[in-house]
Amino acid sequence: MNKPTGAPRPRIWTLTFCNLIFISLASTSIVDALQAALPIYIDSLGRGATLSGLLVTIFAGASIPLFLASGPLVDRFGRRVIMFCGAVLFFIGVAMPLLLTSIRALLLARVIQGCGFAVVNVASAAAASYILPRERLGEGIGYYGLGQSLALALGPTIGLGLINHSHGDPRMMWLTLSGILLLVSIASFFCFCDRPNLANITPQKEHACVKRVESGHKVREFFLLFFEPGATWASLLIFLTVIGVSATIVFSGLYAQTRGFSSATAFFVFTALAMIGSRFSSGLFMDRYSPFVILVPTLGALMIAFLMLAYAQTPLVFSLAGIPFGLGFGVVTPLLSSVAVKRSPHNRGGVANSMFYLSLNMSFGVGALIGGRVISVFGFRTAFLLATITAILPLVIGYFVLSEKSTNQSAAPSVEA
Repeated sequence: MNKPTGAPRPRIWTLTFCNLIFISLASTSIVDALQAALPIYIDSLGRGATLSGLLVTIFAGASIPLFLASGPLVDRFGRRVIMFCGAVLFFIGVAMPLLLTSIRALLLARVIQGCGFAVVNVASAAAASYILPRERLGEGIGYYGLGQSLALALGPTIGLGLINHSHGDPRMMWLTLSGILLLVSIASFFCFCDRPNLANITPQKEHACVKRVESGHKVREFFLLFFEPGATWASLLIFLTVIGVSATIVFSGLYAQTRGFSSATAFFVFTALAMIGSRFSSGLFMDRYSPFVILVPTLGALMIAFLMLAYAQTPLVFSLAGIPFGLGFGVVTPLLSSVAVKRSPHNRGGVANSMFYLSLNMSFGVGALIGGRVISVFGFRTAFLLATITAILPLVIGYFVLSEKSTNQSAAPSVEA
C-alpha cells in the first residue's frame, strides 16, 4: 500500500542506528588495522611472509563456521545478546597477546578474533536491517556501510601508525585495539536493537515464516537453519562481483610498486572518499528504482576502474581509478544486501545476513587466491582485464533475477513455490 503524497518518510537516524554504525566502524577498523600491521610485526621477528599469510588464512577460515552459525543464533536469541557475546569474544582475542606472546598463542588469538568478528559482523548487520523501515532499507544499509567505508582508510592508518611507533614491541598496539573493543562491547550491551520496526511486519509475512520453519522434512528444517532461499541470488551476485574487487584491493600496492608509482595510498584514499560519497547519496536512488537499474551503472563503474588500472601509464590515472572503483563497490554491497533482506521473511533476517556476509567474505579469499595466480602467470594487465568478467557476469545474471516485481514481493509466495 502506497503512502499518501506528502506523508513524512519513516525515520532512519536513531540513537540505536548510530550505535550500530559505530560498532561496525570500530570492529572493521580493528580487522583492517591488524591486516596491515601484522605483516610488519612478523617481518620484524624474522619469520617472513609465510607466517603473515598463515595469520590471514587462519582468521578467514575461523570466521566461516561462525558466519554460518551466527544467523540462526541471532534469529533464536536476539541481535543484542549475540552481538555482545561476539564483541566480548573479539575483545578476548585481541587482548590475549598482551598476556601470551608466543607465536602459537598468536595463532590461537587469530582464531578467536575471526570467530568474534564474524559474530559481531552478522549480528550488527541483522540488527540494522531489523530496525530500519523496509521502504528505506537500501538507503539505510548504505548509511550503515559508512562504518566499513571509513574503516578502509582508517584501519590501516591506525595499525601502521601503532606498529611503526612501537619499535618492535606490539603491546601498545594490542592495548589500544583491545581498548577500542572494550568500547564496542559496552556499546553492544546498551544497543537496544531487538525492537522491530512495526511497519515492516505484516500477518502474511509472519505466517510465511512459521510455515517455512515448521513444515517439511527434518533434514530440510535443519538445512533452513543456515540457508535462506530468499537471499540466494543476492549472495551469489555479491560473491561473483567481489572476486575482482578483492584482487584489486590486495594487489594494488604491489602493482603500484612494480609500475614505479610512489604508493597505492592515493588510490585507497580516492576509493574511500568515493565509497563514503556513494553511501551518503544513496537516498537519491536506493529503494526508488529497480535493483537492476541501479546495478547497471554500478557494475559499469567497476568495469571502468578495472580498465583504468589495466592501462594506467601515470600515477594520476592509477589513483583516479579509485573513484569509479569506490563508487561501484560502495553501491553494490548495500544494494544486494537490501535485496537479500527484502526477499527474506522479517524474522529470518539473521540467516539472510549471515548468508550474504559469508559469501562476501569468502569471495575476498577466493579473489586474492585467483588474482595472485593470474598475476604470477599472465601479469597485472591481464588480471585487471579478466576482472571485468566479475562485473559482466553478475550483470547478465542480474538481468534475469533482479526485476522490480520479484524483489519487492513478499516472502509468502516463495514458501509455496
